[in-house]
Amino acid sequence: MPPIEVIRPEIICPWTEPPKIYITKGTEAGKLEHNQIAREAKNNLGHVLAYTDGSEIKGEVGASACIPELGTKAANYMGTNQVSTVYAGELRGLQLALDLALKHSLLIRRLTIFTDNQAAIQAVAKPRNHSGQYLVHGVRERLQAAQMLGIQAAIHWVPSHVDIDGNEQADILAKMATGWREGEGKTGPKAPTFPSLQSLSSAAKRTTKARLEAYWANKWEKGETGRELYRLAPKISKQRLRVHSDIPKTFSATLTQIRTGKVALKSYLYRIKRAPNSRCTCGDEQTGRHVLIECPNFKELRKAVWPYNSQPQSFKAILNQAWSAKKAAQYMVRTGLLGQFLEARNRLEVTN
Repeated sequence: MPPIEVIRPEIICPWTEPPKIYITKGTEAGKLEHNQIAREAKNNLGHVLAYTDGSEIKGEVGASACIPELGTKAANYMGTNQVSTVYAGELRGLQLALDLALKHSLLIRRLTIFTDNQAAIQAVAKPRNHSGQYLVHGVRERLQAAQMLGIQAAIHWVPSHVDIDGNEQADILAKMATGWREGEGKTGPKAPTFPSLQSLSSAAKRTTKARLEAYWANKWEKGETGRELYRLAPKISKQRLRVHSDIPKTFSATLTQIRTGKVALKSYLYRIKRAPNSRCTCGDEQTGRHVLIECPNFKELRKAVWPYNSQPQSFKAILNQAWSAKKAAQYMVRTGLLGQFLEARNRLEVTN
């Protein structure tokens, strides 16, 4: 495992000349700008174009750069997605492009680097105390070295997959750096590992989060408690909380009770020995599903809460959609079956 990166306070001297970066708005504008620069470069001896890319294939990250005019290219393997990200690959790609240019400095007076990652460009322009800082510093150091050798370097954004040959070459190189080969199931050797590779804190956080979520999901699936709620929400997701947004506390509490099955209806009360039986006055077992969807005692109330063409059919669908969950809570309060919410029921009756 590569050493973890150290993120230091970012100090940029006020007299430091900022790198030349250009990000156009929109795919068409980006492609037009590229084509215009490419035409100008053909008529200017010493102006070369470089293309870079970062890629992740099956958890492996690669970086690449090429200068088609000089027939030169380079690539690095950046480790797994547990230590690197595509963003790291993009930044290393910029470094590789500058390394290629510095090796051919006698032939280059102007260098235009094209990359399809705006985040990497913006990070180079305005370095901050963020993960990947060591890679950003490496790009800026190489830009300064190029300037000292008389190379005017600029970084431009270019849209991906719009039939720009150099960009497509860099894309293939970055993928091959991970061991990928074109053709189903084909693999090959990885590119040389980046010698100064460090584990990104952002990748470590992402990996830790993924492992925790997998652990929680496994515990949720195989747990012995909360099975009523599990049947409604088998997957852990923040979206489940949306059913509680913008509704009164009374409705939110009612909804929680219905979803967990711990609601003051006969079925639950009988289970905890607070009722002599689990039967509704209609004769069926009095569960949340029964009261919401089936009970004939509340047929008219059901019509009043839900229009005829949207009568509740699925217990799970009702409680997993914000608009219908709110109606379900309102409906349950209005039945009068939940004694603790009688005051709320009376307010609803006055309102309606």
